[in-house]
Amino acid sequence: MRTSATLPEHQFIVSFDDVQLPENALVGTTGAGGRMLFTGLNAERLGAGAAGVGVGFHLLERAAAHTRHHAPFGVPLGSYQGVQHPLAQAYAQLLSARLCVYHAARVYDRGDAQA
Repeated sequence: MRTSATLPEHQFIVSFDDVQLPENALVGTTGAGGRMLFTGLNAERLGAGAAGVGVGFHLLERAAAHTRHHAPFGVPLGSYQGVQHPLAQAYAQLLSARLCVYHAARVYDRGDAQA
């Protein structure tokens, strides 16, 4: 089976040569551009974290389904502890990651997010 993933983001480089703007074109305050940029990216970070957790749960469910149905030795692979333990560890890590994303989203919603 061939597996592929379509990622929602694309990255591009944009450059401007010999562009001059008047002082009143400044957004924010002088010297605060980096902080403003990274503060604005916090929502993007939350989206990326949530997407990662969602993909992780999806893939874990597919792996678990495979171990339930694939029985090369006459019994399902999922009946072996050597298969169960890594899946259980991955599940616990995904639960923890999901809680981290939820906490970050609450902090962001309260306006406490810092760059």
